Amino acid sequence: ELQLLLFTGLGFFMLLKHVGGEKKISLDSDVVYRKGLSAAVAWFRRTFGPLDDDFRDGALTTFHRTVAWVRRHHGPEGMLARTRPAGAMMLWVVGLLAGYLLLALE
Repeated sequence: ELQLLLFTGLGFFMLLKHVGGEKKISLDSDVVYRKGLSAAVAWFRRTFGPLDDDFRDGALTTFHRTVAWVRRHHGPEGMLARTRPAGAMMLWVVGLLAGYLLLALE
């Protein structure tokens, strides 16, 4: 592998004077879509940019309100984070079982 690499490099440097490029201007077809896409994107941003900003502001406001609501109920000081006595839980379990028994008797 080293021999192949060395002889390839030697051949490249020996033929370097024959490989030189010519000075000319080359116009490719990518100029059309690069310029066209750039203009289309600029128009799209000018046209729909304010609408996008308003949408993002509304979505961010809704997100912040949702986070505040969740934190108010589920946060460390929230309504659902309070501890309840075991007697209250037993009362709920007895009530649910009694309701189930009443429905199962029919």
